[in-house]
Amino acid sequence: MPPYDEQELADLLRALKPPPEDWAEAARQVPRIQRQLDQVLPTLEAESAARSTETEALERAISEAGIEPAPQLVAALKRHLEHAGE
Repeated sequence: MPPYDEQELADLLRALKPPPEDWAEAARQVPRIQRQLDQVLPTLEAESAARSTETEALERAISEAGIEPAPQLVAALKRHLEHAGE
C-alpha cells in the first residue's frame, strides 16, 4: 500500500459513501454497552464458579437420564429452569 499523507487520507475518506444508519447507530452504542459490560462482568466472573458447578450438575443429570448432554440441550434446560422460578 502506498504511503499517504493526512490530506490524501482525508480526501479518500470523504470520497466514501456514508455508512448505513444502522452501522452508525451500532457504533454510537459501543461506549454505553462497554460501560454496562464493565458493570456486569465483575459479578458474572465472581459467580462463574457457581455457574460451572450448576452446569456440571445439569450435565450429570442429563447423562444419568441416558441422554447425551449436547450444548444446545444444556442451554435449553438452563433457560427453562431460569423461567420456571419466575
